Formats: sequence, structure tokens, C-alpha cells
Amino acid sequence: EFEKSAQLRDKLRSPTAGVREVALAHAEAHGKCAAALAEVVARLLDDDSPAVQFQAVSTFRAIGAGASDAVPVLLGLRARDDASPMLIARSTLLLPVVGDAAKVAVPVLKADLEKPQLRKDALEALLSLAPDDSEVVGALVEAVFSGDYGLSQVGHRFVKRCSVSTLNRLAKEAMLLAKSQSAEERLAAIQVIPVLIEASVEGLVPTILDGISRLGTREVFSAVRAASML
Repeated sequence: EFEKSAQLRDKLRSPTAGVREVALAHAEAHGKCAAALAEVVARLLDDDSPAVQFQAVSTFRAIGAGASDAVPVLLGLRARDDASPMLIARSTLLLPVVGDAAKVAVPVLKADLEKPQLRKDALEALLSLAPDDSEVVGALVEAVFSGDYGLSQVGHRFVKRCSVSTLNRLAKEAMLLAKSQSAEERLAAIQVIPVLIEASVEGLVPTILDGISRLGTREVFSAVRAASML
């Protein structure tokens, strides 16, 4: 614990918002050396001052790695009956910052996949905390082709780090959806094809390109042209 830790801890609990905000900035500047303050910083996500809340997010990202004592605080904040959507989102998305110690939150986050208003942020956190969990992988595959922009972006990030077998699975699904009667499903396939090509390993790209060439639709070929510019 660095020399000024006790002083900063006191200032983080100051009744004056400006003092708390400055103390947060100082803690952030110390980075991992200020990890012992992460639990106190997490509590400031619910500060009365929006400026303090905002700085608390930035500070926690800088010091929160390995801060297992902050996990109950984050889970408690997001579980409160009066928690705002912003507080829930911030508490959820900061869990992966902690790392492995936050894996205790996986069951709670998986339950949130059934709640439309929480699904995107829960899936974002699970992508970091439990990327190999079969239930999580299923939800991520579904997100890849989602018509919801936020979910699809989480899905696209998943594509860039998933296994070869999952890439092949997604490529086949994209080929099928590109021939769908549903304009929404065709659009989802078109949007993911460049992401698939970018993430592809040797041997997969020819499979994707062969499938696209047999589809012969103008929209899909435009996606391939876009992918060639990546």
C-alpha cells in the first residue's frame, strides 16, 4: 500500500464533493499501487455528485484489477431496488476489471441474460469473465446476428476472439441467413461477414468466400468488398 493511501482514503470519504473528486483523480494516477482503495472507490459509483460518479468509473478501471473486496460492493449496488440503469450498467461493466475474483458474479450475470434491459451489459461482462461457458457462448452466437445494435456489437467482439470451430459455425449460419426471406436476417448476415473474414484463420476464408459466391446477391458481395478494405 503506497504511502498516501490512508490520506486518500480519508479524502474519498470527505463530505465535500470536490475533495472526493480530486482524491479519485489522485488515486487513479497511482494506478495499481492504489488497489487497496478500490472498494471505497466502488462505493462512489453511487455518489450524490455526477462528477464524482464519473471519476469513480475512470479510477476503478485504473486500480481495480484483483480487488476482490470490491466485488460484493459492485454486486450490491446493481442489486438495489432503487438502482438507476446507469448505476447497474457501470457496476456490471466494472466487474471484468477485477478479473478472476469477479467470476463469482457469473451466475447473477447469466440470470440477467433473460432480462432485455440488462442483457447487453451482462453479456459484455460475461464475454470477459466466462467466454467458454456453453450458455454464454450460445447467447454470444445469438448476439452476433441480433437486430439490436448494442447486442450485435458485443457479438462481433466475440467473433474476434472465438475458437476456429465456433467461427465455422458462425460462417455457416451467416450463409444460411444471407438467403433468408427476412430482410432483417439478411442484413444481420451481411454485417457480420466482414467481421468473420477479419477474424478468420487460414482455411476458413475460402469457405466463407465460396459460400458467398454461390449466393450471388449484390448486398453480400458489397459486404465482401467492404471486408477487403479491412
